[in-house]
Amino acid sequence: MLYMDCMNLLDLEAPPDGALTEGTAHASSSSSSSSSNTSLSKSDTLSVDYYEGFNLNFIIDQSDAEKLMPYAQFTPLKLAGTHIKEHEDKANINQRGLRGESTEKTSALPSAEGYYISLYAAKIGVEINGELHRVGRADIFTYTIDPNGRPSLLIVGCYMEIPKMLQVLGDAGLQHYTQIITDLAQDSRTGKEAYPHYLAEVFDVSEDGVIISGGDVEESIVIDVKDCVEEGSSAKFTRQFVNANSIAWRSPIDKNINFFNQDFIDAPVRAFTADDSCMADQQIGHLHKQLPSSAKLENIEAYGSSDEAVVWKYDDLTESEGTPFLTNDEKQKAISFKRRVYSDMLLSRSTAIENGEAESLISLVQGENSVFIIWELSLEAVAVLADQFNLAEQGIAIVPIKVAEEGVARHIIALNVYDSEIEGDLNGKAVRYEWSTFVSKNQDSMTPYYMVIQAGSSTDTFDPVSGKEKATDVSLSRDGDVVALVVNTLTANLHLGTESLTIDREYTFANGKVYWSNGVFDAVYFDSSLVLAKPKMSTKHIIDMAEDFEWAALIGYKDPIYSFVYEDANTYLVSPWCNMKETNPLYAETKLPTFGGMAKWSSSQVKSGQREPSVLITVYGNHPVLPRL
Repeated sequence: MLYMDCMNLLDLEAPPDGALTEGTAHASSSSSSSSSNTSLSKSDTLSVDYYEGFNLNFIIDQSDAEKLMPYAQFTPLKLAGTHIKEHEDKANINQRGLRGESTEKTSALPSAEGYYISLYAAKIGVEINGELHRVGRADIFTYTIDPNGRPSLLIVGCYMEIPKMLQVLGDAGLQHYTQIITDLAQDSRTGKEAYPHYLAEVFDVSEDGVIISGGDVEESIVIDVKDCVEEGSSAKFTRQFVNANSIAWRSPIDKNINFFNQDFIDAPVRAFTADDSCMADQQIGHLHKQLPSSAKLENIEAYGSSDEAVVWKYDDLTESEGTPFLTNDEKQKAISFKRRVYSDMLLSRSTAIENGEAESLISLVQGENSVFIIWELSLEAVAVLADQFNLAEQGIAIVPIKVAEEGVARHIIALNVYDSEIEGDLNGKAVRYEWSTFVSKNQDSMTPYYMVIQAGSSTDTFDPVSGKEKATDVSLSRDGDVVALVVNTLTANLHLGTESLTIDREYTFANGKVYWSNGVFDAVYFDSSLVLAKPKMSTKHIIDMAEDFEWAALIGYKDPIYSFVYEDANTYLVSPWCNMKETNPLYAETKLPTFGGMAKWSSSQVKSGQREPSVLITVYGNHPVLPRL
């Protein structure tokens, strides 16, 4: 739903004239003097700010949904709805959770089931000649199951506001702006724009609605919710809708992988039913030309304002080795443009990070066979742990959380051991471990977050509590169905069975903020790979703790309540040490130079074509029912 297009071209040797046909892929020759290595992965993240916005959700017939699938192996996704309302009293839920009872919420009044096509209209912040301007953008998309079986979005069109400063420059300024927009939304197979862009002279967004008109938009689009009936208290996006937003395709080989956290997942949504009185105020105008004949407006959703940020990050990827339909000169020009623009953006951001004017964003890959072993904590153990880290003085409380969807909320301590690869970390790959529990800064907020109480690595590392940390004794391996690990004086062998565990939504989303024991936190963003993952449960675990094992007293040498393994790797985008104050010695000593240096390294990697740029998207919105930590 929220994304910014980035060109993704592979630097491949072009075949002889006339040799290209639709869908043909050509491999480059490694010995060719006209080609350079452009194997790309991730890099530091760039930023685009989204402000207040509206979703217009239209239900369409299945036959029309199928016609919107222009590529083989893409099939329409039938949504159970786009939002749902939770009607149970939060205080009641919280009290039951503290007693260790199930905190499953009951829901009412979901939006309608069906095949959808949607328009998302919002204001974005873009920099033009060093100045920040708010420019309107509205994306048209439908919902699909992609060739990998993943719920996704398929982009079919876009409206873009012409910035006022460019409108006065006449045709030359407009041509330049149009070229930039289309260059950043290319189909890598053809070198042409992946979907149509319509430029508008007027693009107004307020809490009452949207107006898009002028330019290519001959018939005005006017959305007005002043007289629409709001569906009671704030709704939330459905899990299925959130998962679909994790991937946005613009061609069968070009896609964005979106990373999000609780700020988007739990964002309060103002939902309006498109009844007769509401529809009387809507002018679909030019949008009619983009919609199937069966399209019927089902609801209007509003979220975001100019206050607090709901942040998305994403990577732009090409799915296959398809050669763009460009000459060598055109191809090299496009590749050079991409590398130069995004490398310069990253370099500028690295300077801002070093000066404390911007937060960094780095990629963390949690490798295959990531292990979780979880023990329940008694109330006495909770009190001991809270006292040990002075959590009460920080206004932080350890809270119960559900691990399994069918389980109950409990106070827990968890051990996670995993192979890690951190972008820009010159130490390379390492095995990391984390002992953690779950906390909230205000128990009544019902928003639990992950808290690391101890961490270590097989290579030298650093954290916001202790600063530099020497390598420690930690290892992880797998032999058949047995996963073995060592963490200092604890050893464990997990024998995996065939049964998978359905992880509770709240447990997964608690990864959105990772607190450290001194109250500093990392903001973490993840895609639907983590949301949809079902780890493999162990049928038998053999755990040996030495007498001097640090957490033995808390655990009481009891059996864990869960032990499971994520067999597939997961990628996270992490903004580390977000709330660290300047008064913390590690702020100037470690945070600014280290993460600024990582961003500079990423800039050089993008410029040389060895890494792929990522893009940050910020949606500004209020969270009246979700107090921020």
